[in-house]
Amino acid sequence: MGAFDIGHSCIVTAGRRVGTEVIVVRLIEPSFVLAKDEKGKERKYSMKHLEPKVKSH
Repeated sequence: MGAFDIGHSCIVTAGRRVGTEVIVVRLIEPSFVLAKDEKGKERKYSMKHLEPKVKSH
């Protein structure tokens, strides 16, 4: 399982949406994902601008 698999949550680290938590919905291209934010809006993000959220057990 990779850091950007479907269903994983990430934090946006660049652009005007910095700090927003998103959930990966689909892998579009080798370096882009389609992610849904807290409001339900889907957007295309570069993997360079996302940081995987660490799950604590």
